Amino acid sequence: MSILKRKSPRIFVLCPDSNATIGGVKILYKHVDVLNENGFDAAILHGLKGFRCTWFENDTKVESLWDTKMTEDDFLVLPEIYGPNTFESFDWKKKRFAVKYYSKYAPPVIAKKVIFNQNFYNTFSGYNFDPADKKSPYLSPDLVGVMVVSEDSRDQLKYVFPHLKIHRIHNAINAQLFSYEENKKKQICFMPRKHSDEAMAVINMLKFRGVLDGYTIVPIDNMDEQHAGRLMKESLFFFSFGYHEGFSLPPAEAMSSGCLVIGYHGKGGHEYFKGDFCFPIADSNVPKFARTAESVLKMYEEDPAKIHTMRKKASEHIQSVFTAEREEKDILAAWRDFLGNSF
Repeated sequence: MSILKRKSPRIFVLCPDSNATIGGVKILYKHVDVLNENGFDAAILHGLKGFRCTWFENDTKVESLWDTKMTEDDFLVLPEIYGPNTFESFDWKKKRFAVKYYSKYAPPVIAKKVIFNQNFYNTFSGYNFDPADKKSPYLSPDLVGVMVVSEDSRDQLKYVFPHLKIHRIHNAINAQLFSYEENKKKQICFMPRKHSDEAMAVINMLKFRGVLDGYTIVPIDNMDEQHAGRLMKESLFFFSFGYHEGFSLPPAEAMSSGCLVIGYHGKGGHEYFKGDFCFPIADSNVPKFARTAESVLKMYEEDPAKIHTMRKKASEHIQSVFTAEREEKDILAAWRDFLGNSF
């Protein structure tokens, strides 16, 4: 393959070919938007020709793997999900990883590499139990640096790989879509695809104790971003059943919308699940979740002003910390460091 020389290196961000409502995908698109708005040459890279995510509004620059030729001056951003062979298992002729578990598609390996690790707890998927096998993209000389979306992920990666250059990106919450709403329905929203068995248990425990009488339960499932935002804005409570995650985006969006959040912070959300404006529950502690939710719903009946004060405080915290300006500043600082004097 001929190597093209460019004054300004291009940045390609590999993204799964999925139109499911996955917050991490939306973050990848936003990352590319921020770069292009600030004079960089960046694009989302999909394997399927003509594919674009449509569950959220975007006009992000998207390119197809099949139509893209990378050079040694370009940068390739990969998610954390592709395992220990992320940089080595690419089959140029078939344009895909040899191990189907990792990905159906992957781009050429000639470009410089950056890993955007949005969930530390996915980092070691595809690894093995052999203590002598220390193959990892995090030890590769091709790796320029890593980006994460929470202090939890930064701390865990630094513990395992202390040599890494790691930049923290503060995810921006869309304060217009997820804006604070004072007037709420007696409605509880949640995402059923996360710990669905535990969600079923908690809601039925409360139902048979009569705690949910007068409430509407609304699952947020297979909805576009606009619809999900409307449900959060009208819901009084958000039950968080999230897995261990890098950031836990939905509870932050719910708080921004004025929901009182009860539930799991998913590790990455620990930094904003503050006890003075929400009710954190240890992961998978179903009895504690149900008892806490019952106590909070009764509190609302007895002292609604207290709940409203907490909701407002949560929204103000999220909207002051996770801003578009801060996200942009973090992204630009990371890329100026990765690029050095090349841009």
